[in-house]
Amino acid sequence: QVDGEAPAPLVSHTATLWHERYLVVIGGGRHCVQHAQGADAAGQWRMSSEVHLLDLEEMRWSKLEARGDVFPPRRGHCAVLLPASGNILVFGGTDGESPDGIESTRADVCELDLDACNSHVAGAHAVWRARQGCEGEVPPPRRGHCGWASLDGTQLLVVGGFCTSQRWSSVYDTSLYSFAPTARTWCRLETCGEAPLLVLAAAALLADRSVVAIVGGAAVTPFSDGLSLLDQRTLTWSHPHALPHQRVARRYSAAATLVGSTLILFGGTELNRSSAASSDVFALDLSAHFEELHQLAARAAANAATEPAPASPSPSPSPSASASPSPSAS
Repeated sequence: QVDGEAPAPLVSHTATLWHERYLVVIGGGRHCVQHAQGADAAGQWRMSSEVHLLDLEEMRWSKLEARGDVFPPRRGHCAVLLPASGNILVFGGTDGESPDGIESTRADVCELDLDACNSHVAGAHAVWRARQGCEGEVPPPRRGHCGWASLDGTQLLVVGGFCTSQRWSSVYDTSLYSFAPTARTWCRLETCGEAPLLVLAAAALLADRSVVAIVGGAAVTPFSDGLSLLDQRTLTWSHPHALPHQRVARRYSAAATLVGSTLILFGGTELNRSSAASSDVFALDLSAHFEELHQLAARAAANAATEPAPASPSPSPSPSASASPSPSAS
């Protein structure tokens, strides 16, 4: 039994584990299927900017009063805990449609500081900080993307999603971006291997953050019914073939987590069926794939360590030094 003030029914929200005990639910939306007086018109989305906390030990919900900068309502964003700071970074998402009918997506970064929050104290609050004035190569606005923490736990990494252009709301971007919150700087990273089209895919990160495992997605590609792995030590994409008994029906909007080397996948909507949601649970053993990546990364690190450092050019004498005569003996 779960007590407390539970959030309203939501889709396209995020749920992030904090302090190994709390599940932090941010934003999301719900679709109005019929018109009611005083409510949104049928067919419209209603977005949320609320933050809810589920205490997994006491099984109790609480709604957090978030202070600080304004956090705009949204769905389809990503929310990533950065271990280096203990804060959650939120990027992107959609807040509805613009007047011309094109979906309005975002490219902003908001940081949620939960250190002041204590679920046992009445009036507990979190603090939002808008990361404005970002520099570097800022990714295009998007929703339905994947996000996770960098190998050292200091940066946010983002890939995929529905990106917005001036005419279309479903432009695909395969680039991998990183965001350094302290410097407020975006950077597009160079990767090896074939980058997949990732839209509404499920991503999970190994405990040591060395490898990201991604399954499915709404973009119909050779990889959307299988696995895509990104080794964060070498920034190399790979797409291993799952064993026949481990194959997953092509799906999107599922959820995934890694327990050791086993990928647990739940739910989603299958592409070759109706839009009904699935309650299937899959367990994929990725230990052989991870072991292969560990060996490749160790080999690459060993090769880099044995390569001779480039010789630094010897300084050339200055004209004045070469022209000066040698001192004469007295």
